[in-house]
Amino acid sequence: MAGEVGVAIEAERLKGREALRKLRESIRGARHRVSRKLVSFCSGSGCKAYGTEKVYQALLGEVERQKIEKDVEIKRTGCHGFCEKGPIMVIYPEGIFYPQLRRNISRR
Repeated sequence: MAGEVGVAIEAERLKGREALRKLRESIRGARHRVSRKLVSFCSGSGCKAYGTEKVYQALLGEVERQKIEKDVEIKRTGCHGFCEKGPIMVIYPEGIFYPQLRRNISRR
């Protein structure tokens, strides 16, 4: 019923709460099997004004320096909705939220 994360799932009608619970567990299980980290950078206008591009470039350089390109994917995204806290970065699959980033944080 449920496929891997990022793979289309054939739609079928769920028959009750137990079926929903099983689907939820299978999706969560697929997410936990993801070994590559995703670093999401807000590229909305508010974060851009706070310097998200400098932090993004610093992190790209650090990932390259540490030779961990195969373990980490870095993406620019749309607004996360916390413009006053920019620049913002979220690390997945954990969902760790980092507000008000500066270039020197990228080595952590």
